[in-house]
Amino acid sequence: MKNIQRRLFQLPQLFALLAIAWLCRLEACPIPVYQYALEHWPADPYTLEVALAENLSGEELAAWKSLQELQKSEKRDINLEIRTAKTESAQSKPAASSKLRLFYPNRSRNKLPLWEAALNPANVAALLDSPLRQKISKALAMRTSVVWILMLSDNPRQDKKTKRMVEENIEQLRAAIVIPEQADWGGELMNLDFEVEFKLFTVSRKDPAEKVFLSMLLGSEPDLASDYHDEALLFPIFGRGLLLYALVAEGINSWTLSKAVGFLTGSCSCQVKAANPGLDLLLKMPWNDVVEPMTPPSVGGQVGADQFFRAQAAQQELEAEAAKK
Repeated sequence: MKNIQRRLFQLPQLFALLAIAWLCRLEACPIPVYQYALEHWPADPYTLEVALAENLSGEELAAWKSLQELQKSEKRDINLEIRTAKTESAQSKPAASSKLRLFYPNRSRNKLPLWEAALNPANVAALLDSPLRQKISKALAMRTSVVWILMLSDNPRQDKKTKRMVEENIEQLRAAIVIPEQADWGGELMNLDFEVEFKLFTVSRKDPAEKVFLSMLLGSEPDLASDYHDEALLFPIFGRGLLLYALVAEGINSWTLSKAVGFLTGSCSCQVKAANPGLDLLLKMPWNDVVEPMTPPSVGGQVGADQFFRAQAAQQELEAEAAKK
């Protein structure tokens, strides 16, 4: 049975944000989280494991050469690391065909491959980029504060209502946010990205061009694909492609939207990326070339290890309590 109450209000994630926000007040700097993440947090790399067959076909060889060129390129514009592995059949003999396996960044709890496919040019192209991921990366590079991805359900009428509700709420929240153009921190005057902007994109679960991206989103939390396959899902994305968390069905409401927006547009001691929630997405964009920082990379005191682990412990306790209900 679905744990609707836990997923409805996103208690573990939201209370973890509140715990982190409390810690941030101790060392708060005036830079909005979305701005600091875009300017100073490099995206964690995904790992692509290429299992090569003993004899490569023409298609496999062409695909493998393209990956080798990407691996050797000095100018990387995608957060991807490539490694090779031997492929064997069930009889412990070299397999007849080569395989691709994509893994989340190391700090993800999901250690299983999120996507598997045969090694060929079409699958490599689908892995590296997609139309919706292009829209997301371009929007973020142009300093859109938060990009919202609404994964549609199988109920068009309900999806229409959900989309309208999200649009209305994020517009009201955007209009209510006031961020100064400049702020003083430690005697240093900084320019802030004060023009808050949100964009909402929709995606169908049946879109073949977004198969890899859909797997990425659905595998970001352990129960999304299995328990919510027929529900609408909403994903707030910020920085250089950081997915905050998923909101589900009735959990997509004005309260949860305001909490997510409050965290992403709020001030925080943002130097330590690991102390903040989020999972990087696989996006193709030369961030260091297209994003010109408006703020220095080191402002204020860093979140100390003791504070970070206190926040983690608080989150684990809340998850344990929620699991009992």
